[in-house]
This record gives sequence, C-alpha cells and structure tokens, in this order.
Amino acid sequence: MGDWTLRGDGLRSSRGGIVEGSSSVATLTAPSVNNTKSAYTQLIGSLSFDATGIFVMFFASTSGRSYLVDVALGAAGSEQILLNNLFVARSSQNELHHFFFPVRVPANSRIAARYQASVATAVVGMGIVALAHGWLPSSPFGRVQTLGADTSDSGGTQVVPGASNTKGNYAQLTASTSQPIRSMIISIQNSAGDFTFGNTFNTIDVAVGAAGAERIILPDLFVWGDSVLDCFSPLIIGPLPVQIPAASRVAMRAQSNAASPDNMDVVIYGCG
Repeated sequence: MGDWTLRGDGLRSSRGGIVEGSSSVATLTAPSVNNTKSAYTQLIGSLSFDATGIFVMFFASTSGRSYLVDVALGAAGSEQILLNNLFVARSSQNELHHFFFPVRVPANSRIAARYQASVATAVVGMGIVALAHGWLPSSPFGRVQTLGADTSDSGGTQVVPGASNTKGNYAQLTASTSQPIRSMIISIQNSAGDFTFGNTFNTIDVAVGAAGAERIILPDLFVWGDSVLDCFSPLIIGPLPVQIPAASRVAMRAQSNAASPDNMDVVIYGCG
C-alpha cells in the first residue's frame, strides 16, 4: 500500500468546458443550418502538459435529435481535428455520453469543439478532462479514425438487428481502414429519428473482412433497449483492445429478442 500515491505515475489532469458555480458544462456555439458544422467553442486555451488521454462528456439538451461533434487542436481559425464526428443522440429523456480516448494531446494545445445536429436549433453541452498517465503508463495513440459517421443526417450507419434472436445482415462501417487500429470505441444511438423504444435484449458483432467472409473480432456485445429512456444502453462501449490492420473492411451486425427490433445507428472510433 505504501507504494501507491494519490498522484502516482506522474498523473496530471486539466479540465475545460466546466462552468464555474453551476456544476454544469459549457454550451457549444450552435450551428445555423441543419447537418452543418458550427463555429468552434474554446474549451482549453493552452494545455499545460503533454496529455496521454482525453475524457469527453456530452449533455444533449434538445430531445429527439442526433449530433456529430468535432474536437480540434490549434489556434482559432486554423484548428486541426483530433476527434472527428463523435456521435451522440437524445431521446425524450436525459442521457449523458462519456467517451475516453487514449490519444496524445501535446502541451500548449488549444482545445476547441464544434458540432452539427439533425436540427440546427438543437443544443449540446460539453466538458473535457485531459489526463497524463494513470494506472497504465503505456504510450498513447497518435491518431483516431472515425468509421460510419453520416454527416448528411448527423447520424451513423444503420444496423438492423435480426428478429427473434437471429443475426441480421452485416452493415459496412468502412470499406478500408486508413491505419491500423489498436483500440476501439463504439457509439450506439437511436436510428433515423426513432426515439420510441421497447424493452429488448440485443447483441452486436464487430467483424473484419470482405463481404460474405467476415471474421468476428468482438462477438455478442450485450446492449439493452430501454423503453423508459427510449435509447440503447450502454450508449458508449470501450475503449476495447483490438488488432485491425490498415486497409481492413469493418462491419457490424446485431440480433434482438424482439419480433420487431429497434434499429440502431452506430459509429466506431479506432485509435492507432
């Protein structure tokens, strides 16, 4: 016990977008057009250390909407996207969305965020915590690629579960990964404006390989369809360790115990 300290392994943290005195998060600048990115909102002016991970927290304030959020680094007007099209949605109920990305953020970085929504007046709040090391001091990843986001409707790729406990067809998230993936985060949200759910048991398979010859790498991840919250639970899965080579096709399929399943929209984030 004596070897452990409260800030062991050089642990450091910095937060942004937390509104002092309100216990809430910052409201991002809203877009002016449906399914079109807004201007950036600054969350951290200058990060004081080299971060090895970033924890992102969202509160979607407007119900029945879907959102795609970019997190970027750099001076105002010349931002470079670090996390592209983080997919969140809100049904009629309040849902919080938390992502953790084990990715490097250099010291002195300005961190900002922008978003698009299926309806431009939809509001999203956001906070971040940047972290340096922690329980595992391994090297952070350098890049994050987004698989399956659909900017035309601020959603993801639709996955249609098979009914009555049978596997559905695979939905392709990407035809070819741009880099190797070593860690995966999965966002599972409401699909195509469907914000009314029944209570269902669901499982999803993540696979790689050509159409018709997919090889499952993450089998039967359990997802609950919640009729009270009108959404899937959990909304975010991961990060999970995987080994996916560059130029791989990635697809997903699902099954449900319901005779008439609720469809899901999915986006995957691959760190490498």
